Amino acid sequence: MRALAFEHLRPNPIGVYGDVLDGRGIAVDRIMLDEGEAIPDWRAYDFLVVMGAGANVWDHDEYPWIAPEQETIREAVLAGVPYFGVCFGAQLLAAAFGAHSYRGMEAELGINQVFLTAAARRDPVFRGFPPDLDVCEWHSNHFELPMGAIRLARSPRYENQAIRFGRVAYGIQCHLETSREDLEAWLELFPDTVGLFESRHGAGSLPGFLDDYGAFVPRLRETGRQLFGRWLENALALGNLAGTVRALRTVKPRGAEPARTLVGRDRELGRIENALTAARQGGSAVIVVRGEAGSGKTALLDEAVARARGLMVLRTGGADRDAEQRFVGLAELCEPLRDRLEHLPGARAAALASAVHPGAAPRVLDRYAVYAGLLDLLTAAAEETPIVVVVDDAHLLDAASAEALPFVARRLRIDGIALIIATESDDGLSEAEELRLGPLDPAYARALLSIRFGAELAPSVVERIARTGQGNPLALLEIAGDLTPEQRRAEAHLDGTLPPSAEWAYLRRIEALPSDTRRALLLAALAGDGRRETVTRACMTIGLHPAALDAAARAGLVEQDATQVRFCHELARTAVSYSALAAERRLAHSALAEAVDGEDRLWHQAHAATGPDDAVADGLERLAMRGRDQGAYAAAASALERAARLTSEPDRRAERLLGAAQCAHLAGHVHAALDQLGEALEWVS
Repeated sequence: MRALAFEHLRPNPIGVYGDVLDGRGIAVDRIMLDEGEAIPDWRAYDFLVVMGAGANVWDHDEYPWIAPEQETIREAVLAGVPYFGVCFGAQLLAAAFGAHSYRGMEAELGINQVFLTAAARRDPVFRGFPPDLDVCEWHSNHFELPMGAIRLARSPRYENQAIRFGRVAYGIQCHLETSREDLEAWLELFPDTVGLFESRHGAGSLPGFLDDYGAFVPRLRETGRQLFGRWLENALALGNLAGTVRALRTVKPRGAEPARTLVGRDRELGRIENALTAARQGGSAVIVVRGEAGSGKTALLDEAVARARGLMVLRTGGADRDAEQRFVGLAELCEPLRDRLEHLPGARAAALASAVHPGAAPRVLDRYAVYAGLLDLLTAAAEETPIVVVVDDAHLLDAASAEALPFVARRLRIDGIALIIATESDDGLSEAEELRLGPLDPAYARALLSIRFGAELAPSVVERIARTGQGNPLALLEIAGDLTPEQRRAEAHLDGTLPPSAEWAYLRRIEALPSDTRRALLLAALAGDGRRETVTRACMTIGLHPAALDAAARAGLVEQDATQVRFCHELARTAVSYSALAAERRLAHSALAEAVDGEDRLWHQAHAATGPDDAVADGLERLAMRGRDQGAYAAAASALERAARLTSEPDRRAERLLGAAQCAHLAGHVHAALDQLGEALEWVS
C-alpha cells in the first residue's frame, strides 16, 4: 500500500503521521506542490494526506497548483480514498465540496483547546478522546461546513475545527505534529504573527510560550499519533483502497426546518404539555429536544419546569468538565430521592447507592444493575407523586450517566414519568418523540430582540443583528448585548464591529477584562462545581482578591451569590478556558487543588502536573478501580490512562495502560483500547 502526501511548506512536513504509516509498512510519496512538483495520478494510491500551507485556498492566481490539487481531492474523496487533511488540508477538503473559505476576524495562535461535539463522541476515530483537547493552532483562515459533512470539533473562534465527509475523509484545522523548531521556522516565515501573539498575551510573552510549547510537544505528538492511527484503522476497514473508483452516495440536504423559538412556539410547547399531562394521568412520555448550542434548548426545558404543576421535578445536566467523572449526572438526579433508597429491593438499592453516594462501599457489579436501580427508584417515587425528569446537555454527561437515559427511556410504560432530554447530538434515543430546534426565521428573530431590548434597538440595527446572528437565539441576544448604547440607537457605526456568534461576543468581553479578572474567571471556569468558597480559596492561593470577579459579572459573563459562581452559558465557560494559555490553566488547576479535597483534588493535581507524579498516579488508580467496580468503564479508562502518564516506573506504567485498555474495551472504545495496548507493550522492560 502507498500513501500520497501533499506538502506545501518545508516546516510543516507529514512528520509523525508519516511515522505511523511507516510503522504499518505503508510507503509515502511526498510532493512539494509550492516548489513546482507535479501532482501524480491519485488512482495509484491508497491514502491521501494533505498538510498545511502559507497560502489561502482562494488564491488560485497566485498559487496555480491550488485548483488542480482541490480537484484531485474531490475526485479521490468521492471515490472513497481515505483522506486526512491538516489545517490548509482541512480547508481544501471543505472547498472541494463547495464550502466557503474566508479570513477570520482574529487568528488562533498558541496551545489552544478544541471541544469535541456530540457527533465526535460516536465517531469511530474521535470516540474515546477527552472532550477538550489541547492542540496547536496557528492560522487565521477558516471555512464553512460543507453540505453533508459532520462537525467533530469546534472552538469559540472557529466552529469547524475537525470535520468528517463520508466515512473516511477527515480534516482537522489544528496541528498535532508541529515541533518547536517547526514553529520557530513559521515565525521567521510569517513575522507578523509575532506581533499578533504578543498583542494578545503581552509584550515579551513569546519566548516563554515557546519554552512551554517545547515541553508540550511530546504530548501533542502522542495525541497526533493516536488520532492518525485511529483514522488509519478506520480507513483500512472502510476505505476504498487501491484506487478503485467508486463514487459515494451524495448526501442530500434536508429541507428547511420550521422556525422555532419561545415566541409563538405553540406546537413545541403543546407537545411538552401533552407529555406532562400523560405523567399526571399515570402514563409516561419521552421527548428529546435536539439543536445546536444556543438554539434555545435550555429555555424550552425551563418552560417545561415552569409548567410542571403537580409534578416532582428532577433535573440534571452535563458539562465538559464531567467527562472524566463517574455517575455525576446520575447522582445529581437521585439526590432528592436519597431517602427512598432503603425501600428498594436490597441488591438494586446497594448497586445504585454504590454509584451515586460518595461514601458508599464500592461493589463489583454490572453497570446495568445501577440503571435498573435508577428505574426502580423513579417508578417507586412516581407512585406517590408523578415525576418529570429533565436532562440538559445530555451529550456532555459522563458516559456512565449517559448510558442510563436510553435504558430508562425504553422501559417507561404506565409509570407517571415524563422524561425530557436536551442534546446537541443527532444520535441516540431513536424511539423518543423528537423536537428539533432549527434557526429562527427573521420574523421570530426580530420578535426575540424586541421582547428583550424593546425600543433600545433601532430598526436598522435589529435587521443587521438578525442577519449576523443567523437565527441562533443566544447569538442574537449576545450580539445585541455587546453593543454600546450609541450603537444600539444607530448613532455609531456598526461595520466590522458585530461578532458573528455568541462565542465571539464572549471572547471579546473576556479579552477586555483586567488581567486579574481573567485569572479569577479561569479559576471559576475550571472549578467544576462553581462553589464560591472553592473559587475564593483558589484566588487567595495565587494572590487574587475574590472581588476580581466583579468585573466579569458586570460584563455579563457570570452571576454570583453567596454560594455559587454561575456562567451565563456553558459556551462562556469554555471560551474562558480556551482563551487562556496552557501554563495559565496548569497554574489555575494547581491553585484549585489547594482549595478542594478528595477526588476533585486528585483531578486538579493531574491537570496541573508537568511531569511524573507517582502519588497522584496512585490516587487516580484508586479512583479508576472504584469506577471499574461500579461499571463506569469509560471513567475508569480515563483515570488509568492519566495515571499511566504520571507514572515514573516503566513496568508500572505498562500495567496501568493495560488496565486502561481493558476498561476502554468494556466501555466500547475499541480504538482507544488498541492504542493503550500498543503503548503498554512499548513500556514493558
